[in-house]
Amino acid sequence: MTASVSPGSAGGGVVSFDSIAQALGAVTDNAETNLRAKIDKINSAGDGNVSQADMLMLQADLQKWSMMIQLQSTITKELGDALKGIIQKAG
Repeated sequence: MTASVSPGSAGGGVVSFDSIAQALGAVTDNAETNLRAKIDKINSAGDGNVSQADMLMLQADLQKWSMMIQLQSTITKELGDALKGIIQKAG
């Protein structure tokens, strides 16, 4: 969907679903790549012994990834709600 909101004369770029997906998607993809690398590193040990430090680092990385997903979802929803409000007021 290409609905967008322009900030008008205030300057800046256009906010759209695509721009949100592009900006936050790159950060989310990076967090996911790092998370997968840590999981693979833990799995590659193969002995089943995972240290508490490794588990804590994995938990922190999982939380970062989860927050990025939630942030992207929240921003997309808020933009959608704002556009719906504009449409309702215009109609």
